[in-house]
Amino acid sequence: MKRGSLILLVLFVGCSPNFQSGKTLCSDKGECPSGFICSDNGANATPVCVNTPTSCAAGAGYFCPASGTCWRSKVECSTVANCGTSASPNYKVCPSAGSHPACNGTDTCVPDSGTGGSGGGGTSGPGGSSGGGTSGPGGSSGGGTSGFGGTSGIGGTGGTGGTSGSAGSSGAASVCSLSDLPEAGGSCNVLPACGCPAGQVCYPDTESIGLTCTADSRLGNGADCSSAVACASGFGCFGDICSKYCEYDSDCPMVDGTQGCLQTYWANGDEITGVSVCAQICDPVSPQRPTAPLVACPAGFGCSADIWGDSSCEKQAGLGVTNSVCSDDTDCVPGYFCDTTDNVCVKYCYTINDCPTGTKCNPFSNGTYYAGNSQVGYCY
Repeated sequence: MKRGSLILLVLFVGCSPNFQSGKTLCSDKGECPSGFICSDNGANATPVCVNTPTSCAAGAGYFCPASGTCWRSKVECSTVANCGTSASPNYKVCPSAGSHPACNGTDTCVPDSGTGGSGGGGTSGPGGSSGGGTSGPGGSSGGGTSGFGGTSGIGGTGGTGGTSGSAGSSGAASVCSLSDLPEAGGSCNVLPACGCPAGQVCYPDTESIGLTCTADSRLGNGADCSSAVACASGFGCFGDICSKYCEYDSDCPMVDGTQGCLQTYWANGDEITGVSVCAQICDPVSPQRPTAPLVACPAGFGCSADIWGDSSCEKQAGLGVTNSVCSDDTDCVPGYFCDTTDNVCVKYCYTINDCPTGTKCNPFSNGTYYAGNSQVGYCY
């Protein structure tokens, strides 16, 4: 089960009521009227609706007219290549222009201008000249495939052959297979991670664009990413905290007997299809000094309780304490939440020992809330 709400941005583009094939923009989700399909002339071009090509199977979302191929998600059509034969086609695609599929049995891309870094030169043979190692395809730098060394150098007359060249330095992009293209649209995916060159990670952009590659901030699980665009590969920045991507609860770490995979959302409330992240399972009463085995939140973050125990860290830069006026949780200090009935900050608690003098720890009246397996109440 997936639960929770973690937000991004949104943008809408719709089909015109007066449809004209080849002129009307596709919808924000690549949709067209019945009998038409979204034609994508390149990842940076504006897709338009055209009569459904006979080459497109049912359900194919985009058509590349230059190659005559159909794809479930928007791709860079200029990179499409047939790695099979004319009798048995095997089309592959790269996420950005200026590269092409390697067609070497793996889903990798190489730059159009050539291969990766140069292999090391062969050593000099006795009495002869040094042999030159040839350039090898780029080695990985996080996400790329391993580079191959240069070939053995040839020694001079009567000399010994040169040594193998070293691997190329630049990483090659990982291509998403058709089955791995993102459900939310775009040129890359987060789970499995594919479609981005070394040094970049996949991340949701806007609802009309879907998922795109952005700089890897190298921030890991539980890090404050409020000043970054994205986290390290395998983690997404939602609610200003880096959280592990997941598909099921079982993909997430077990904390105090609880695993929670939370659905993410665009700013307008629409689900980011196929993008979910793990709950932190933190301590609402003491977010920075949690009771074991609950997980600590970064400085300046509170923790919200949940009826399933999927407690999550949230940015709280407010100064409000007991009975301070508030409009939402961000107006209160960590360890407190905003009671929107009276618009005042209220402290979380497990027992009366967590509460200010003169108040008691009460259960919530609108449901039983937990952090992991610990029931959470409020001081009143």
